[in-house]
Amino acid sequence: MLNLLSGIWQLGWVWGLGFLLARRMRPALPYGYWLAVSFGLGEAALSGVYFMLGLVGGLRFWVLVPIAVGISLAVLPAWWREGQGMLRAAVPYFRQSPLAGLITGFILTWYFLGVCVPEREVDSVWYHLGVPLYYITHGGAIQLVPFNMPSHYPMNLHLHYTFSLLAGNDTTAKMFIYGHFIPMLILLASAVRRYGRREWSLFAVAVYLCCLHFRMPVMVNVERGVYFYVFLSSVLLWYSLETNSNRWFILSSVFCGMAMGTKFNGLLFGFVPQWLFLALRYFLWKRASWREGLIRLALFTVIAWLLYSPWMIKSFLYTGNPMYPMLEEIFPTQEEFVPAMRSNANNHGLNILKSKSIGEFVGQVETNILWLLYNADLIFFLGLMSLGLLLALRPKRWFSPVTQLLFAYLLFPMLWGSDVARLYAANYGVVVLGITLAVSWLSRQLRRGRWLSLLVLISLLVTFTQQRLYYLSSPNIRWFGDVHLSEPARRAWLIERGHFTEPLFRMKDWMDAHIAPEEELYGYRTGYLFYLDRKSIVSDAHFGEQMDAWLQQGAEAAAGKLTGLGVDLVLYKRHPGVTPAKAIETAWQEFVDRYLELIHEEGDVFLYRFQAAGKNGPR
Repeated sequence: MLNLLSGIWQLGWVWGLGFLLARRMRPALPYGYWLAVSFGLGEAALSGVYFMLGLVGGLRFWVLVPIAVGISLAVLPAWWREGQGMLRAAVPYFRQSPLAGLITGFILTWYFLGVCVPEREVDSVWYHLGVPLYYITHGGAIQLVPFNMPSHYPMNLHLHYTFSLLAGNDTTAKMFIYGHFIPMLILLASAVRRYGRREWSLFAVAVYLCCLHFRMPVMVNVERGVYFYVFLSSVLLWYSLETNSNRWFILSSVFCGMAMGTKFNGLLFGFVPQWLFLALRYFLWKRASWREGLIRLALFTVIAWLLYSPWMIKSFLYTGNPMYPMLEEIFPTQEEFVPAMRSNANNHGLNILKSKSIGEFVGQVETNILWLLYNADLIFFLGLMSLGLLLALRPKRWFSPVTQLLFAYLLFPMLWGSDVARLYAANYGVVVLGITLAVSWLSRQLRRGRWLSLLVLISLLVTFTQQRLYYLSSPNIRWFGDVHLSEPARRAWLIERGHFTEPLFRMKDWMDAHIAPEEELYGYRTGYLFYLDRKSIVSDAHFGEQMDAWLQQGAEAAAGKLTGLGVDLVLYKRHPGVTPAKAIETAWQEFVDRYLELIHEEGDVFLYRFQAAGKNGPR
């Protein structure tokens, strides 16, 4: 329970810092916009602080926790004032739209229960949590993580997980990222009120929460942050142009940079459509002089890319490619990183770059649409129909959201691979706003038109529930709202689903009692070792693949690789019924005989001390 409360605390002091930073902006912004901007400013400012601390090895408990305590004390008066205001502002929305309010409460509760179980997704424990854990267990510094391709992605939001893991555990991080729903939904409701009417605000919120691609149970990926910053940047951009305000324009650029520095799809679905929107406004429709247009485009670009540039510099220094592991077609990359980059491109490359012909390009778009049809993504198709209606109506008041909605769909063909919908959902703030505007217009035109909104909500809820229940019924999840917060309950949950094993947990307890925490561990055929909660090499998702490649070069070559990593201990897990290739198994036995000394064993798990010079000294 303390770990869950630590996540709520982290969310509170981050947002509270934003209240202090944005207090002078409040009179000039709609209240919902101001609340979202406050959260974005607090998180963005702390992302910069984390990055600077990471450069000097400052991602440590005795640095971050005192900072959190100090900020918490400073923001208590602001939270006392704003908390009451937020509740008063929310009540009328729920009174006007009780059904949408019930759906909103149901789905948010469903997601919250997902926070209360241990993390189990490979990407989350290997990448989203594994990289911050590596930083805090290896001197508290941002650094190269061995053989971990996702560690080269931008990590504005991941750096906040260093505090989550120091103050709590994976539940703390899950609660923190779950909290990103709140400012996002507030912003969406406020945008609907600005471009439509307040009684439709909660309708939009309920539609947004029915998105199938918010993974269940809530996983510690950073999509919540990307989606929030893309939409916040878009809404502020429209507001800045409508009010002719340079201040909001600069803030929009800052938040676009935050989206880009959180994940790459923030670049494709945040920066690109907003840049195109500005270019269209100034150069085609000539809403101002070309000179002003060039200045605005240059300013927007420079600010956004400045926020992203620290991660480009880091990637360039380590790999030679500032966008690694993306865009191999444009940037050169050091040879050792090329295989991983090409593997990644199969799922995450751009269709326009990967396709060798127009037919292949069109075929990939068709594949992506069929994938969305298979997953019954009603929001995608409702948004497309709404776009057609809104373009036909061409209401001047809705010019900005409709134009950006158009660009969102024009960019859909750029996607490539199996993660289509999850990546494209960065646009769903704009898409849902478009759906709401279209449905609200139709409801006024049709007899008994309010039934249309009811039909949309019920259809989305039924589809959402059916898809999520199917997902949760898979054998390695079987969740259905369980709560596992105590350490014994967490262990039982992980063991039952095969994500961690009882011998591995017994080995963890033995190591905690007998092995110094600073000793470096490498796992072979163990799966990901996140729940050992100690200093270890964060290798590829299955660990053994890398060691197998080294063993094929010979025992001495493998020993040299481990020596270069500074390995002290090797953990090995024998898999019953799995027979490795004979050559690899022979090389492993030779490696054990020459370089490893057995320290302890628990069932099928063996802990060895690695002797770099060999048991009998160098040969």
